[in-house]
Amino acid sequence: MPRITYLVGPPASGKRTVGSELAALTGAALMDNHFISGPIFRAYGADGYAPLPEWVLELVTRVRAATLTAVAHARPGLSHIFTDYLSNDPEEERYLRLLRSKAAGRGAQFVPVWLTCPEDELLRRAVSPARSEGNKLRDPDELSRILNSKGILPPPDDALVLDTSAMSPREAAQCIIDVLTDDRPRCDQS
Repeated sequence: MPRITYLVGPPASGKRTVGSELAALTGAALMDNHFISGPIFRAYGADGYAPLPEWVLELVTRVRAATLTAVAHARPGLSHIFTDYLSNDPEEERYLRLLRSKAAGRGAQFVPVWLTCPEDELLRRAVSPARSEGNKLRDPDELSRILNSKGILPPPDDALVLDTSAMSPREAAQCIIDVLTDDRPRCDQS
């Protein structure tokens, strides 16, 4: 049975890194949020510091819609891993519902995974040179502002919650696999 795994967490929580490990272990297609936004951000000249105009974000929404159409029609058996930051705005929950619906439409198992990490560690990670490659947010002050003003959407009841400061990306990916295959008790840390 195919799966749609949804890795949700704040910026710098390790979504792409954990997603890459999970993709390597399972063969699922990684649909990182920066793979979707990256071409638009690069074309515009986003630098990871300056705010983006609304029209740029609208173009990203169009790319996301096209990506979801492709996922809906993906070859049978193909699993996908999506990554995202969802703020604590109830409107953001629509993305969770949308992916849950896409999974149901494909007869795929939906696997929500919430990645957490202490704020001081997120701020430390934000300045990592590797974050510049994906046009990712790199300004610790802006990240702190986002975390304190927007927060993160609470995990749904069926989500696996993992603290990425307490385990390596490989361990987090293996924990997700173990939970999915019932090889050991739930390893969420909430």
